[in-house]
Order: sequence, then C-alpha cells, then structure tokens
Amino acid sequence: MFSLALTALHHLLREHHLRDILASARAIPGARLGWAALLTLLGYVALTGYDALAFVYIRRPLAYPKIALTSFVSYAFSMNLGFAPVTGSAVRYRLYSGWGLGAVDVAKVAAFCGLTIWLGLLTLGGVVFLLEPSALPAALRLPFLSTHVFGGVFLAIVAAYLAVVTRMRRPLRFRGWEIAAPPTGLSLTGILVSSADWALAAAVLYTLLPTTLHLSYPAFLSIFLLAQVVALASHVAGGLGVFESAILLLLHDQTDTPALVGALLVFRVVYYLAPFGLAVLLLGSSEILRRRAAFARVASFFSGWATPVVPPALALAVFVGGAILLFSGSTPTLHGRLVWLRDFLPLPVVEFSHFVGSLVGAALLILARGIQRRLDVAYPLTIVLLVVGIVASLLKGLDYEEAIALAVMLVAFIPCRRHFHRKAALIGQRFTLRWAVATLIVLLCSAWLGFFSHKHIDYADDLWWHFSYAGDASRFLRASVGIAGLLVIAAGARLIRAAAPPPRRPAAEELASASAIVARQPLTTGNFALLGDKLFLFNGSRSAFIMYGVHGRSWVALGGPVGPAHVRAELVWDYLELVDRHGGWPVFYEVRPSELPMFVEAGLTPAKLGESARVALETFSPRIIHRLRER
Repeated sequence: MFSLALTALHHLLREHHLRDILASARAIPGARLGWAALLTLLGYVALTGYDALAFVYIRRPLAYPKIALTSFVSYAFSMNLGFAPVTGSAVRYRLYSGWGLGAVDVAKVAAFCGLTIWLGLLTLGGVVFLLEPSALPAALRLPFLSTHVFGGVFLAIVAAYLAVVTRMRRPLRFRGWEIAAPPTGLSLTGILVSSADWALAAAVLYTLLPTTLHLSYPAFLSIFLLAQVVALASHVAGGLGVFESAILLLLHDQTDTPALVGALLVFRVVYYLAPFGLAVLLLGSSEILRRRAAFARVASFFSGWATPVVPPALALAVFVGGAILLFSGSTPTLHGRLVWLRDFLPLPVVEFSHFVGSLVGAALLILARGIQRRLDVAYPLTIVLLVVGIVASLLKGLDYEEAIALAVMLVAFIPCRRHFHRKAALIGQRFTLRWAVATLIVLLCSAWLGFFSHKHIDYADDLWWHFSYAGDASRFLRASVGIAGLLVIAAGARLIRAAAPPPRRPAAEELASASAIVARQPLTTGNFALLGDKLFLFNGSRSAFIMYGVHGRSWVALGGPVGPAHVRAELVWDYLELVDRHGGWPVFYEVRPSELPMFVEAGLTPAKLGESARVALETFSPRIIHRLRER
C-alpha cells in the first residue's frame, strides 16, 4: 500500500517542483499555524475522553491526569507507528500497569477505545456522506460515483451495534472470558467524543489549506473522513503517503497542487510528528521518574551494559547519516544560501564538495555494517568520513542542518573507541539480506528523489559537463555515477577475495590440543570434543576452541567456547566470521546461562529449547525415567 501511495504521489506531482512545494509550506501565515496548533491541542484533549470513558466501562477509579498522560502518549505512538492494537496497547500496558491495572483491564480499555474510535468515524462519516457527499474519481471505476452509499452503510453498522448492545443482557463468554457490552448511554457518549475528535482533526488541516480552495468545512470534512478511512484500511504507519494520496486525488483539480501538498506536509508535522516527539519525551521522563533508583544503578554500571548496545546504536546513526547525505545531494540547494555562498567560494569547490558529500553518504551506508560488527578499522574511518561529510555539507550549499546532525553523531562516536576491538578486514564483511535491502531502499529513494526534484530538466549529453552554481541536476547526475562506481568497486573487491577453504576433519595434533585444553577445564562437556566427529576452531594461542558440525547451511557449535574466560568472546566472533565466509547460519547449541550476554553481544538471538537436569548417580535408576514418562 505504501508503494502504491508513492506511485500515486509521483503521478500526481510529476509536473510540480519540490522547491514550489516547500515554498508553499513556508508561506502559510503564522496565525493559521497558531490556530492549527490550538485545534491540535483540543483534538488530543478529546482523545483523552476515550480512556476516561473506558475506565467508567471497566469500573476502575484512576486520576484523570494519569489517564490523560497515558492516552496522549499511546495515541501519539499508535497514530505515527501504525498497528494501534500493538503500539498503543503496549504503551497503555506499560503505564497503566504501574498504577495497579492488570493485563485484562488494560486489554478492555484498549478494546473499548478502538471500538469507540471506529463508531465515531462511522457515525460522523455516515452523516456527512449523506448530507455533503463527495464525488469519487471516475478513475476508480466504482459502480457508484458518490459517498452516498458509504453514508448509508456506515449508519446501518452503527445502528446495528447500538441495537445489539441495547438488547444484550448477559456478557458474552468465550473460553473462560467474559465480555460485557458497554451500556447504551456510555456508547452514545463515546460516539460524541469520537465525532468531536475526528471533526477537530479535520479542522486542523482545513485551517492550513490554501485560500484558493473554495470549499466549505462540511464538504471538506467529507473528503477528510474518506481519506482517513482509506488510510486506516491500508494499515500503513500513520497512513503516511496513503492519506496524502487520497486527499490529492480528491482535491488536486480544485486548487494549486504545490500549495495543497505544502499544507499536507505542515499538517503531518503539526498533528502527527510534533505530538509524537512530545510523547517520546513524556514517556522517557515517566520511566526515569518511575525508576530513579534503577537508573542510578544503571548509570554506575554503564560500561557493563553499554557494550552490547552502543555499537548497534552507532551503526544505525551512521546509516542514517549516510542517508541524510545522499538525500541532500539529490535535492536542489536552497537558492538564497547558494547566492550568499557564491561570493565566498569558487565554483570548483562547490562542485567537488557536492560530489564528495554524496560519496561519503554511500560510504557510510557500507561502513555501518562494520560498525555493527565492532571492527577496529571502522572507528577511524567513520570519524574521518563524518568530518568530511560535515565540511562537504557546509561547502556545497551551506546545509548547516545536516552538518549539525553529523556533528552530533561525531561527538557521540569519539568516546566509544573501546567498543571497536575486532581485527578483521572491512571489505570481507558479509552483508545480511536485511542490510542489503535497507541499503538498496535508501539508494533507490535517493535516486527517485533526485529525478523527481529535477524532472523539469531536459536530460541531454551536455548536461553531464554543465558546471554552474545553479547546476543542481548536473551535480546530481555526476554524484549518482560516482556512487554507482563506489558500489561496484566495493562489490568487486568482495567478489575477488579468496574463497574460504571447506572445513576439514581434525588432525591428530588438533585432537591432542583439544584434549589438553579440556583437561584444564572444570566442566566435563568439553570431553565431547574427543569423540573425533567434530570440527575445531582454535584461537590464535591455541588456548581455547569451539567444536562444531556442518549440516547444510547450518553450522552448529556444541556449547560455548572451551577455554579460559578472557578469550571466549573473541573466539565467538572468530567463529561468526568463519561461518560468514562460507555463507552459513551460525548456531550455538546448549550454551550455559552465564554465557548468554556474550552471545547476545555478538548479535545472536537466544531461544529456549528445553531444560537440563542433574541427578545423583548413586541413587539413579532407569525406573525414575519411566515414572517421569508416565507423568
């Protein structure tokens, strides 16, 4: 659905320029922005009514400030991240459980709120679709060209629901669960609250619409609700792209399209993103206040738990930094900044900075994988590339926003040298399917953004050799070729590396080394290595080993590393590298609980398959096993 929405947006905006859309968004008067912010505030206040009514339904008392905080945070998360039954319910459970509510009560609250939202949408939509029907585009080829039919169906659904809850005297019972229908009065009150919520949300966007759109509020409300139904049905997070496509499809021929898209962008920020940012801060503050003592303990032992967390977080940050540079290189430079910059910098510096900035962005995407794998060479390379990216961002168009973002990443990266200790070749790292897909998506989006931003340019051979301060399209094309060349070089270097030799059976001296190591260990599980049916991977000093077998693509190690504790973690990484070189799937079977942090740090996922038991051999009898089986 998201891909279809992007395709529709591309089709609807093919004749319009990105700079016109951004200019229209910036041209919205401050007074209208203030009204939109006030209506957004009132809308989120209305949202708290859902949870307040839900507590009346479950007959549990709770102070309204706590209800309002939970309601605001949960709806901000669910509206932006989508899948409200998961995201919103998770936030509700996290906060409400701290105030004494059980899982069943939280589930009832979430179900009541979800039902009430839809009842209000169906009621308001049914009334509006009947009184102010919207014309459906003929391109949809529906058997009806108006929302009249939707209005009748929506009101029929609401009427059927009210009839059922009015006649329902006993709660429904299902597998030991009891589900009582909300009282009719409570359902009607919820419908009023939900209708007010939807009407206020529509009013926010209506306030931001261009003045050239001569449309009454009831007529716009019909269009808004229809677009929201489509967005909710798509299950795309926050209806992103789907809602905008529906609005454009219904209104693009009635007003200036860039102005309409600019209003939609501002609406997305005011009604969705700004409350979401506030909700994140409130949730984080709530967690800190709730667990002050725990946070103090965590802070004192930060170096212990940061080890498995910091490299993946830095890898994500660097990946995002690379995407920022690529997207910036694909879009035109702001004209005002470029005019100011041309008085200080010669054209070759601007051209070279743009080209280098795009290459740095592509390199950061590749380097992020090495950061996740804690390679020592990735640390200095990342610092150098971030510094170069900051300088290039400033010199190519005074893009101080992305320079600040990269500078924040650099400041966070510098004190983390100790987390990058692994000695391995950067180019030899194997990209997982998820990494490859994520990188490909960023590159394709960057290319699409560039061609969309410069679609008004007539592409010709001389465009490649056109150099000027206003030559954004030429710089984008040259940077695209440079990025493609960098990726080809990286792929070629990986392809021409020496193939890993197939695993072989252990030789006699390897069995002797393993026997000597096992003899020094207190645990007896290492003796499985002496059966001679397993392969070995030793560390450099031959003081520890991993025993494993290969079946298909699965490389299964029996237990963890056998040897001194201080060399086990690095040996696990060596094993993962060995499996990666052969394109296999690493598995560690029957590891000790005390070793789990070591494997989690290496990026593996624990899975419990069974239990271990210890028996006293002097009292053991096969009858015990027989009795256990009978039970």
